[in-house]
Amino acid sequence: MSRRPGDRRPRREDRYPTDRHLPTEADINVHDTIDEKWAVKEYLGKTIEEIETRLCTSHAIDVTEELSGIGLKAFCFYITALVRYLKSDSSIGDSGVIDGFCGMVEWRLRNAREIKKCWPTLLDATDFVIEHIEKYDLIPIVYGHLPARLAAIQQRLRSLLNLSG
Repeated sequence: MSRRPGDRRPRREDRYPTDRHLPTEADINVHDTIDEKWAVKEYLGKTIEEIETRLCTSHAIDVTEELSGIGLKAFCFYITALVRYLKSDSSIGDSGVIDGFCGMVEWRLRNAREIKKCWPTLLDATDFVIEHIEKYDLIPIVYGHLPARLAAIQQRLRSLLNLSG
């Protein structure tokens, strides 16, 4: 299908997935890595709700690792499931997921411009976690460093979004 001159709609391959259009295999597996190939098996055809259910019924920290290694468009789509989990009662006492969240966001911020579309979502999640840190029952000797990491992530995201405070 050819595009008409002046057509400003993005081509399908340039669009981000939505609730009506789930991430494609190409959205998940961009670089053909082992992690991306495995993620295709776990994520292809799955809705945000299905991934959120998986977060609630398995080890959420595993999902943070998986989200670190999937394609950008799929990451920006599925991060919503993780944020919903972090805000839910299902995450009470899940200190491991906060460690995984920090690692995932730190990894993704190495190429911050690539995930620009996700900055507000990641900042919202970071703000929530900082505000409700006690709900995750962080063991100081194991996870005592997480509040400082979260503060650094928050500061970086605020800086990227040109927010003060």
